[in-house]
Amino acid sequence: MNLTNEQIGQRIKEVRTEKNITQTQLAKFLGKSLRTVQSYESGESRIFFDTVCSIANFLGVTPSYLLGFEEPQLQLNSLSDVIAVLYELNKKKELHFDVDIKHEQNDDGNFTASLIFRADNPDASLNGTLCYLLENFSSARTWSEEYWHNPKQMKSWMQEKTAQYAGTPLTDKPLYSADLSKYSLAELKAMTKEQLENLK
Repeated sequence: MNLTNEQIGQRIKEVRTEKNITQTQLAKFLGKSLRTVQSYESGESRIFFDTVCSIANFLGVTPSYLLGFEEPQLQLNSLSDVIAVLYELNKKKELHFDVDIKHEQNDDGNFTASLIFRADNPDASLNGTLCYLLENFSSARTWSEEYWHNPKQMKSWMQEKTAQYAGTPLTDKPLYSADLSKYSLAELKAMTKEQLENLK
């Protein structure tokens, strides 16, 4: 759900009051005036996401809670769940990935499989954003696992990013209405994108 500025401000006020933190203490932490904090809580002023994260951190709650977003309840309990994620990801119009398979030269059965998202793909409007997030994820995971040795750091990163991008929608690609069964797989692979579009 999308909360209004007033509703977000009310949540901040409720948590702050529960924790016996004054508006003055919150303002000092944020490096802002008391009037600014009052305008946040009354809903007069829009609160930028970075500020929401700072407030959430100070109050000991998640940005998702203050913004009114439910955290994703994704459960991966078997490999079939991963297959379902790949299937759903492939359906989205705003994202596109290639699958890159590389077999070792000695052909001993060892190979790698990678999903490749190209940031500059003109037909996938959110590929660039996802590439940025993957880069950010890689850095956060390295710090969490190799330097801080703190798994809570990754959870904190996930909570912050899910709140930040909860309002960024994905839509399904349009379904083909043409009967593709009359074409062989080789014929379909040989077609250009424009030819495939004309099959609809």
